[in-house]
Amino acid sequence: MSIFKSLFGSNKEEKERLQKEEEERLQKEKREKERLQKEEEERLQKEKREKERLQKEEEERLQKEKKEKERLRKVKQIQNEEKQKEEKRIRKEKFFNEKNETLKRLDKDSNGIIDIVEINDDLLNLVKKHQQKINNIDNISVQDFVKLSNYLKTKRDNIQKFFVLTRRVKNEKQLNSRLQTLNKQIYSYQILLLHSLKMITSIVEDDLIVCFETYEKFDKLNIFNSNYENDISGKLNDLNDNIEKVNVNLSKIESGMNGLLKSIESMESKLVSQLDNLSFVIDESFYGLEKSLTTELSSINSSIQTNNLLTGIQTYQMYKINQNTKSLRG
Repeated sequence: MSIFKSLFGSNKEEKERLQKEEEERLQKEKREKERLQKEEEERLQKEKREKERLQKEEEERLQKEKKEKERLRKVKQIQNEEKQKEEKRIRKEKFFNEKNETLKRLDKDSNGIIDIVEINDDLLNLVKKHQQKINNIDNISVQDFVKLSNYLKTKRDNIQKFFVLTRRVKNEKQLNSRLQTLNKQIYSYQILLLHSLKMITSIVEDDLIVCFETYEKFDKLNIFNSNYENDISGKLNDLNDNIEKVNVNLSKIESGMNGLLKSIESMESKLVSQLDNLSFVIDESFYGLEKSLTTELSSINSSIQTNNLLTGIQTYQMYKINQNTKSLRG
């Protein structure tokens, strides 16, 4: 029995030992698992913090990039605005220099009055000089020449008023448009003046064919009984007055100007097309014409330079020929 006890007791102890070892193993495993779990949690926490840090850094970088882009955009915008302002200033300066240079050719003494109108009424002075000879001609009277003189005077006034309007333009398109009309006005005035003076010299030289040919052209154009230039004068006055007003409707003025331009262009074209057909303007009689006119004008101390008058007409005629040639080529 003592042997049985001894065996039984040792088995029990062994069992308890094994159980204890198992418990220790399980405890160890549990601790190891807890340790590993804790390490994993710490790793995950560390990863999370790192991810948040990187995300924050990325957001800060993107924000910084955005601010830099915005700064560069503003800098570029400012540079572009400054560049545009400078280009606009240069264009404006260039335009005004070119405008002043162009207008200087028309107003050489820069007194604000276009040179072509700064003359005496030499047509009427010639009529006074040769009044008796004119009275001896049938179908043409001194009164016709007085009407013609008044027509030319009104035309000079209108050229000056239109010159004032041309000086006020603010862009190249307007300037080119105004100059085109102004040059046509000047040309039609010069050719009217030339033919008017030639009527006097033809009477003096007993060349009545030229005189009557010119008279018929003028009569056909209704120059002796026309109120057209007076109407244009009134409209030009209205435009110049309106431009002086601060509260004026600019679009209304521009509309009125466009209508007036068309009206002037139409009338000047009609005058030019009729008067260009007069034979002594386009044939080889320029030399004789210049000589006879110069003699007559010198006799009354006229300020009109015959050569300049004829050259101005020829220059415009060549300009129109070149323009027509260009349009055909285009």
